[in-house]
Amino acid sequence: MVFIILAAAVILFGVTHFKDRWMQPFLFLVPLYVFVRLQDIGGIVPSRLYLFACLLALFGLVFLVAPLGQAWVAPWFGLYSRLHAPFEAVASQLREAGFSQGTIVAETTFIGGNLRLVFPTSRVVTPEILAGLRVHPQPTGQCLVVWNGEDRRPFPPPLRRFLEETLHAWPVSDQAPHSIETQFQHSHQQLFRIGFWLFPDGLGDCR
Repeated sequence: MVFIILAAAVILFGVTHFKDRWMQPFLFLVPLYVFVRLQDIGGIVPSRLYLFACLLALFGLVFLVAPLGQAWVAPWFGLYSRLHAPFEAVASQLREAGFSQGTIVAETTFIGGNLRLVFPTSRVVTPEILAGLRVHPQPTGQCLVVWNGEDRRPFPPPLRRFLEETLHAWPVSDQAPHSIETQFQHSHQQLFRIGFWLFPDGLGDCR
């Protein structure tokens, strides 16, 4: 059933990536339905029920340990994920560039959420959540615009539109963006990159 659902999602809706939490309603309700049906079935063998309970406990432990394995073991094979993103190092370089406090405009919630942790006194906004909504202006503060710099991507046009339409901030067209490169955690070769613009005196309602 799970395979059919996933195949249908790919074929009918063009899904190209999958998040495990999408299946949580299915994975909770179907086992519950099966257990409810057990009352109509007689002759349950205690040894088989015990084996089933042991399997549940085993896979529960596997589920808890898997993220730790992904964080510690995956780099041995050259595999890196969001768990290895070095945002402490990124924050250090942003501080060296002059950012201390203000509004952070992030391309994605992943970048914005992690920067919110390392700059707890700054406000973070992102088009993924606030597109089309009003952002209340702050009287003072700096403006930091950040985006995914993988493959040295230039300033993303959707992020520019968000700045202009939501924050009434118009960056200078010929101003060159900056970039940060730092190594993924547990890596000596794989680089994590972000692009950024810093406006020390703020820009429009981004401050």
